[in-house]
Amino acid sequence: MISFLTSFPEWQVFAILFFLFIGILPIGRLLIEGRSYNISYASAYGDIALILMALIAKEILYQHPAPEWLSSHSYQEVTFWICVCIGVACYVTAVKTGHGWGTFMDFYHDIFIVPLLIYMLITAIPLIFTQGTWSDRGYTFLLAGIWIWTFIADAFTGRLRQPEYLKTHQITQI
Repeated sequence: MISFLTSFPEWQVFAILFFLFIGILPIGRLLIEGRSYNISYASAYGDIALILMALIAKEILYQHPAPEWLSSHSYQEVTFWICVCIGVACYVTAVKTGHGWGTFMDFYHDIFIVPLLIYMLITAIPLIFTQGTWSDRGYTFLLAGIWIWTFIADAFTGRLRQPEYLKTHQITQI
């Protein structure tokens, strides 16, 4: 993740992460399911807050090198495999709790987006808290709070189960 953040300008990092995390979901659903939607607040809006955390880390990397332990191959490899396991666990949990196999884009979200977001955060947050300013840390808490709020809103409104939500509320096109 550190080499990704340092290899591209901010606008490209934002564009790549926005497309991989948010933009691809309604496009994939349109191509596969025949309708375009992404009604989850956490996905459509909260993930932008998480991407901004990565951009804070990128800005810090301009001013300070990453701590050696954070950029080490062993830390990155262990983190990667933990994130993959979390993604698989999310998908298995969804299947076991009665959400069924879901759609292909649900699978993509659980197996690709969730692990990548966690990997990004497990790299960015330690960098922000070891090398960043108080302002960087404050914005990180604010952005994390935004994501948490959007996730809680999704959980309480039923938006986490997007196809079911659309059907229950008779929404045919977004």
